[in-house]
Amino acid sequence: MAATQFEMATTQFGFSQMLRTLELALVDVLGLEVIALPDILASATGSIRRTPVTLTARAYTGKHARFARVVTLTGGPIEVVDLLVVPRPSSGAPILSIELESDDHERGYVVADLVSMVDDDVSNAAQLRELASRRPPLVCADALPGLVPLGELPTWRRAWASPRPLHANVDLDHAASALRAAAAYAQAFATLARDNARKPARDVLDRHSAYLRDRRDRDPVIELIARGFGFDLANQLVERVLFPRALPA
Repeated sequence: MAATQFEMATTQFGFSQMLRTLELALVDVLGLEVIALPDILASATGSIRRTPVTLTARAYTGKHARFARVVTLTGGPIEVVDLLVVPRPSSGAPILSIELESDDHERGYVVADLVSMVDDDVSNAAQLRELASRRPPLVCADALPGLVPLGELPTWRRAWASPRPLHANVDLDHAASALRAAAAYAQAFATLARDNARKPARDVLDRHSAYLRDRRDRDPVIELIARGFGFDLANQLVERVLFPRALPA
C-alpha cells in the first residue's frame, strides 16, 4: 500500500499519528520507496492483557537510506510506535531510532537517538552539533512542556547510545512535546544522511548488523509482540522488519 494511502484510527496519545507525520517527511526528503511486506506482517490483530490490539508495519528503501521501517502496536491504552532508519553506508550518517510508547491513559514514554557509525571525533562532534542546533532544551519547560527527562537509559540500551539520547516521560496533555523532541532527531538524521561529507567507519556494514543483532537479542518489544500475536508472527516480524538479518543492498 502506498504511503499516502494509509489511514489509521485515532489513539489516546496520538503517537501513531504523530510519528506518521515524521515518517512521511522522511519518505519525501530521503527519496524512499515502499518495500512490499507480506499481508500477515503488514497488518495483524491480537490481544494483550485481554485488550484487542492491532499491529501494522511499513518498510522502505531508497536513495539516502538502506532500510527504514515503522511498526505500530495499538489498542485501548496500549500504544507502541517504533521507527528505525539505517543509512546508506557510504554517507557516514548515524542510525535513527525513535520510540513512542504508552500503556496507560496518563503517561507516555519517548526514546530517540542517533547511533554513530563513524570513528573520528571530529565527525562525531559534527553530528552532535547538527542535533544540538535542532533539539529544544529538555530542561526548558517553555520549549517542551510536560516532557520530563528520565536520566540514564536502561542498561540494555547503553552499549549503542550516543552522548545525547532523548529519554523522557510525557503527560497526556502535552503529548505534542514528544513529537517536537523526536522531530529534532529525525531532522538531524535527514541532513546527515544527505550530506555524504563524513567518512563512515571501515566496518560500517558490520556495525549495522551488530546493532540490529543486539536489538533482536535484547529489545523487550519483541516479547510484547509474541505475547499478543504468537511466537511465529513475532519471529517473522523481528527477522524481516523490526531488526532484519538481511538488509537491502
